[in-house]
Amino acid sequence: MPQEQEHLVQLLMDAQWWVRYRAAQALAITPFMSRPEVQERVAELPDRYAREMAHQVFLEIPVLR
Repeated sequence: MPQEQEHLVQLLMDAQWWVRYRAAQALAITPFMSRPEVQERVAELPDRYAREMAHQVFLEIPVLR
């Protein structure tokens, strides 16, 4: 995973909901990883709020590829 995407994954665990939301939005449209790859990485996170935010945003943003 490129360094930028890993940083976004870490931001999914931020204390602020809006930071998690924006990080999830960025991950949802990244051209460097497929949606299943991103979902697999997010599923490994220990923070349930990060997983829930990513799931919600992935429902909002369709797969573009």
